[in-house]
Amino acid sequence: MLKKLVYGVLVASVLSACGSVGTAAPTFDENDALSQERRENLRLSSATPRAEVFYQRGKLAQGGSKDYAVNLKAGQQYGIYSDCKENACKNLDMDLLFGGKVIESDTEADTYPLFTFTPSTSGKYTIRPKMVACTASQCEYHVHVVEEVAK
Repeated sequence: MLKKLVYGVLVASVLSACGSVGTAAPTFDENDALSQERRENLRLSSATPRAEVFYQRGKLAQGGSKDYAVNLKAGQQYGIYSDCKENACKNLDMDLLFGGKVIESDTEADTYPLFTFTPSTSGKYTIRPKMVACTASQCEYHVHVVEEVAK
């Protein structure tokens, strides 16, 4: 019994140390394509789960978009990624907004918009994934923000 309690506290501590990951954690297969991309984003940017600032999964119909608020610190470089499952998803774009204005964008005709960004001002930024082309009623995607570390 004590071992289960200690394990539960340890898991909760590790999860809270990973930073804000959006609202309630969605249930999904830890070995699916988006989970693998999440692990690869962490590996490429810093190799530590503590670098994860934000993570959220969702579904959008073609033409749909969703806004996510994330707090970013001035002077810190971030990797901002979005990916969607390629079976039905054909094109996903992403904008970064501050004060209601688009300050960074990836509109390439692909399924993995990404960019690095170093804010000059700390504050609440908005990440907006946009489902440009989806052949299903909805396509699954994720948004991922990771602190980049100097290598």
